[in-house]
Amino acid sequence: MIGREAATAAAGRIRPAAAAQLLGRCRALSRGGDYARAAATAREAVNALERARGPAATVMMAVLLNELGMYCKYLGRFDEAQRAYERSLGLLEQLPGRDADVASGLHNLAGLAHIRGHLDLAVRLARRGIAVRTAGAPLDRLRLAADEAALAAILVDRGELPQAERLLGDCLATFLQAHGPVHHDVAVTLHNLGSLRHRMGAHAAAARTLRRSLTVKRACLGRRHPDLAVTLYNLARCAAVLGRVQPAVRHLREAVAVLRPVVAESQPTLVACRAELRRLTGVNGRARSPRPAPRVRAARPAAPVRSPRRRWHRPADARTRTCRWRRARRRRRSP
Repeated sequence: MIGREAATAAAGRIRPAAAAQLLGRCRALSRGGDYARAAATAREAVNALERARGPAATVMMAVLLNELGMYCKYLGRFDEAQRAYERSLGLLEQLPGRDADVASGLHNLAGLAHIRGHLDLAVRLARRGIAVRTAGAPLDRLRLAADEAALAAILVDRGELPQAERLLGDCLATFLQAHGPVHHDVAVTLHNLGSLRHRMGAHAAAARTLRRSLTVKRACLGRRHPDLAVTLYNLARCAAVLGRVQPAVRHLREAVAVLRPVVAESQPTLVACRAELRRLTGVNGRARSPRPAPRVRAARPAAPVRSPRRRWHRPADARTRTCRWRRARRRRRSP
């Protein structure tokens, strides 16, 4: 952190207006993929805002805690993310008229439970968030579509594919109509659709959808953003199933390259990418080519039947033949 707001936060003296400026700095860092610095900035702002009182300070604290939980989730610090999300949700539930923010907090908690593999808890939190969102007025259709898309991603991992496919199709249509084809929400929904098709066994269609998601993500976030890694991993899995080992290895190495500088070594996507890379490359680091099908050799045509070769005696020279002929002629003429 740099500037007067950072110095004030470090000294433990901060007002909600200064915290709002730090929040903008956190979001700018996260858009660039620098989650570590964004989390550090948010953490210092939260610590400095502890002494502030009043509704504005409470709202700003809840927002900063939500941001901190999001950055920690991306970094693989799930326990800290859980604490930040739960504290943020507790503060929002105490404030009147914050139903939309409460629904967003439940959305984030459901996403964290999904990443940690607690699928039943994730479904309950996601459905509760959708219920809170729809009960409020006015209804934000785009945020509701984001909630439903997150629920669909959880349902994919639970194996409830038909319901997930219906939800994702509706969400994609909503996002395309609102944002156009190049938007982060469109990319995330396409990613989830690709994962769904991969689960259904349509690997070629899944690869096409994931490539489309990757293109949109790169257009929105750049080529070095860590959010690309999960799409690269799923795309590599599809390519490996289709026998395209070289592209799969290339995608995995790119995913590791964008994750390694910014996340912990225990981050699940990084761990999964390295494990799949070891499986595909073996110990020498080179891509294993898929084993070719055994070649069936055509039968050789039968050799033609040849007549036995006639042997010729070597003829004597011309002089010897002439002498023999003359002696034989004399014997016939003699009386």
